[in-house]
Amino acid sequence: MNPVFTAWLVELGIIAVRDLTTAKRLPLPSELLASGVIFGALGGLAESQTFNTAAKATAWGLVLATLIASGNKGNANLGVLQTFGDFLGGSTATLQQPQVSTQKREVGNG
Repeated sequence: MNPVFTAWLVELGIIAVRDLTTAKRLPLPSELLASGVIFGALGGLAESQTFNTAAKATAWGLVLATLIASGNKGNANLGVLQTFGDFLGGSTATLQQPQVSTQKREVGNG
């Protein structure tokens, strides 16, 4: 089986699980179509002797990026990786945003 096709199947699985668990809906057709176009182009490049390795690496890089980004809703955790880290017994601490003081300073004449 073509490695780019395999990466696309894994990508579709990640998209489906992400949408079913976070948005409680089936994946949108546009998500599936966009991934099909991108991975289709990479599959075409993978047939070339020159771009074979680069196309496969890019395809699996996109899968990894989707996996990391899944579940990340703008906060400091990393979604699936945070869950995996918790499973391994890692810290559940998240990054804290710095506090900005709203107090006015008085400037002395000196």
